[in-house]
Amino acid sequence: MTGELNMRLISLFLFPMAMIAFILIMTCAGLYKFKGTRLKTRMIYGLALSILFSLFFLCQSGGDIAIIGNGLFLGVILAPLSILYTRRWIEKRLDNGTVYYHRNHRARYWLWFIPFFICLEFLFHSEFGKQLLNAAWPVLGLCFSWVILQVYTLSYIIKLENKLGQPIMEDKK
Repeated sequence: MTGELNMRLISLFLFPMAMIAFILIMTCAGLYKFKGTRLKTRMIYGLALSILFSLFFLCQSGGDIAIIGNGLFLGVILAPLSILYTRRWIEKRLDNGTVYYHRNHRARYWLWFIPFFICLEFLFHSEFGKQLLNAAWPVLGLCFSWVILQVYTLSYIIKLENKLGQPIMEDKK
């Protein structure tokens, strides 16, 4: 019991420190801007961040094999869907070695966010929602699928760069 408590306290201390380090890396590497950044650099950063979140929630599971198994199962189920979407997204925006980001349409995002938030409020006030909030495996599953997605996306971008013979850069339209 004491070892598990110590592990959780250590992870609660290290996680904010790691997040500060990731913010500093993002600032120094210029990942907050889209023009002129290599897509592979952004994907490496995303992979490192996804591994950090996965390790954090893995520590929060307390080593319970049921939580880890359910999370891994959910991650394996969600990963192919996100891989298909991301691959299509890259292919649609790739033009001569540059990935173009379209301007954000904030009104459209708000029109989707408000009904989604209302549905979440109803869900979390139900008994099923309260159980889902107390369970650690859904978040762990999302983190596992994120790691799988980042590994695939990085390997796909490296393959595309080798095919094009140049690095893929980012730009805003």
